[in-house]
Amino acid sequence: MNDAIAAKAEDELLRRLKTGSPLRFDRFMFLVLYSDPWGFYRRHTPGEDGTYRTSPTLSPWFAKLVCKDFVAMRRNLGSPRGFTIVEVGGGNGAFAREAIRSLPDEMLDGLRWVFVEPFDQIASRQKDAVSDLPGSFSWVTKLGEIEPVVGCVFANEVIDNFPARLFEVGDEELLEVYVSSDETGPLEVLLPVEGDSWAQSESKGPLEHLSPGDRFELKPMLSSWAEDASRALKSGYLLVIDYGDIQPSIWTRRPFGSLVTYRGESMGTDPLEALGSTDITSHVDFTSLAHAAHEAGFEAHHLSSQRDFLKRLGLDDVLADLRSAEREASTAGDFASYLATMAERSRVHALGTPGGLGDLRVLLATKDAPPLADIH
Repeated sequence: MNDAIAAKAEDELLRRLKTGSPLRFDRFMFLVLYSDPWGFYRRHTPGEDGTYRTSPTLSPWFAKLVCKDFVAMRRNLGSPRGFTIVEVGGGNGAFAREAIRSLPDEMLDGLRWVFVEPFDQIASRQKDAVSDLPGSFSWVTKLGEIEPVVGCVFANEVIDNFPARLFEVGDEELLEVYVSSDETGPLEVLLPVEGDSWAQSESKGPLEHLSPGDRFELKPMLSSWAEDASRALKSGYLLVIDYGDIQPSIWTRRPFGSLVTYRGESMGTDPLEALGSTDITSHVDFTSLAHAAHEAGFEAHHLSSQRDFLKRLGLDDVLADLRSAEREASTAGDFASYLATMAERSRVHALGTPGGLGDLRVLLATKDAPPLADIH
């Protein structure tokens, strides 16, 4: 991004911090990620502009494998002609493009694809990505705007960017992180949590496992988002893939909290640095998400790692085919094809790598629909 624009964005965000009371961290996070026109996602698309790569932008095989579940979902629902995929946070459209190109003809007949995208410049890239593809495409800015459909609500690496409230365990009381600013720049302010029944109730679990000085995050939007996802479906499936963990591991494995930043391809831990030019994420509490989904009307759910999820869909077979293609290219002396296939196999392997993308969590829940038979 242009350095002058980045500097102007940071100056404007700092001005807002200086002219008001300290901002609760989730409100600060919303400001620096989503505010118009200076927020990070107003000017960046994940996987582009030097930002970190998501699974769909790493390899087209991610979408090719996931779309197998879309086929199974439609079959389980009685093969309705108007099957709809609601993609939340579709980025540059790479997932939709590769998935649609991989779907069988009978699935394409009557296929509807709805992008939930609040930012015009990103929606424009999505429109370019699917402009030559079969199917019916539409765009909404919020999940709650969708008339109920039969199909699947799909969100890949979206909820980790939901604004999070940030807490620290004090010696005698629970403290919450706010952000303010002085002449040196933005700074944290710790204030006691008083009279906030939601925060006190949601903090009981972390407080049982953490010690003074430890930190954790809570995402206030989880329940309302799950309700919107449920209202968007007459019947069908919720498929969420994201960085996260279940309780109590989400707290005990990271007693310092899971909040991280991305600037370009560099990971950091200071959300107060380079305001408006830095992505901020925190891990998803999948126990809380599953509970919110049940409260919103979803039924049976299944939790797995992305590694196991993709293996169920044929990841190992894809890797074996690519290894075979490597050997054939090597035997034929086709060095260019050998290198290209080896590079693609490396990217596909990364989709399931332990310690990386393979550790992402996958939640699959149903609403008035049978579970996918090959999961159980």
